[in-house]
Amino acid sequence: MVRARAPLLVIILVAVALQASALAAGKRADREDIKAYALQRCLDNNYTRSSKYAPDQLRDRSYLLTTYAMDNAKVGATDRLHRFVDANTAGFDKREVPMKDEARRGPFNRIFAQCMAFYRSPALNEFIAREF
Repeated sequence: MVRARAPLLVIILVAVALQASALAAGKRADREDIKAYALQRCLDNNYTRSSKYAPDQLRDRSYLLTTYAMDNAKVGATDRLHRFVDANTAGFDKREVPMKDEARRGPFNRIFAQCMAFYRSPALNEFIAREF
């Protein structure tokens, strides 16, 4: 009788484990995580364009599960967020800090400050509220 129960127990444990994984994958994307992912994309895009580092040099996947959650909530949500961030943050790499550079160490960029301003912007908040 014990031998007959062992396969059944294994099947039940596997089913419970799969259900737990499915529930975790189906969690809604957290609003703050979406904003943080938008900030990461802004920084990555603009530092890459300014030649401060190469595309995907950092291999940072901090918000990979957030992108899964966004796409589980709405198909194509990650792509729409990418397009929104790209459209609203293009050119941040071109703006420089207006300062005298007698030592000729510049030019100095303002990428981080501009991306933080975007992170805090009403436009990003409204986009997230509308999309998610």
